[in-house]
Amino acid sequence: IVEEHRSVSMLFSSIVGYSTLTSTLPTMELIQMLNGLNSAFDDLCDKHGCFKVDTMEDTYVVVAGHENGEDDHANLVLRMALDMIDAVKKIEYPRHPGKHLQVRIGIHTGGAYAGVVGNKMLRYCFFGDTVTIARGMENTGFAMNVQVSAATKEKLGGRWELLDTGMRKIKDQGNMQAFVIKESRCAWESALKKAELVVLDQSQQSTKQHSSANASFATMLHSSNASFNIKHPGQGEAEPDRRMSVTQARRASMSSDERHLLQ
Repeated sequence: IVEEHRSVSMLFSSIVGYSTLTSTLPTMELIQMLNGLNSAFDDLCDKHGCFKVDTMEDTYVVVAGHENGEDDHANLVLRMALDMIDAVKKIEYPRHPGKHLQVRIGIHTGGAYAGVVGNKMLRYCFFGDTVTIARGMENTGFAMNVQVSAATKEKLGGRWELLDTGMRKIKDQGNMQAFVIKESRCAWESALKKAELVVLDQSQQSTKQHSSANASFATMLHSSNASFNIKHPGQGEAEPDRRMSVTQARRASMSSDERHLLQ
């Protein structure tokens, strides 16, 4: 059974610092924590009319728009995402009284394929770029924030205030524009600060690479000491040989910008 869906909205959520939890908590305590979290999220699926696709350890996947031709699926999923953030604030970090779990949430809207694969442990699974991008929006997102793609932003139709977090590198998709929801329940101010640091770091790396390339080019020219003779045609012995070094010859053929690098 395979179905094609022209437009759905998919949500991925994961626990911030989950690898630390798995390395420090007994397995039974970890399972109990995940059960409490997933049960709360399951109730929210019922509340918002969303479909639970899967859970993979700390990852929780939701979709809307594939049933009954629901056109407001982006809004449904976003409302659930905000309630998920509220729910997490009520779940304490194991063995740390007063400290609560944190999640990252990512949403993307687009076409997808869905169906049941195999003969055992049957599940209704989703496939396609929408799954990859939604996961990428979560992976590159920020703690206690909902990060959405440009496609989801468009589908929301201006009903929410969204803040630009710049280009995010999504696996197998390249750089994609992303936004976080400016909502009191979210830590959007922290997200913007971290996004600015990412952009600054990328800019510094680009400048460093450019400077390194220029330095290598200049070093190559300065390190050449070879020279050649220029003789006038039709003459035997050249006048006292006028020698032009390779460096000088290259300088003569350079553009003004390239010569500027050597000054």
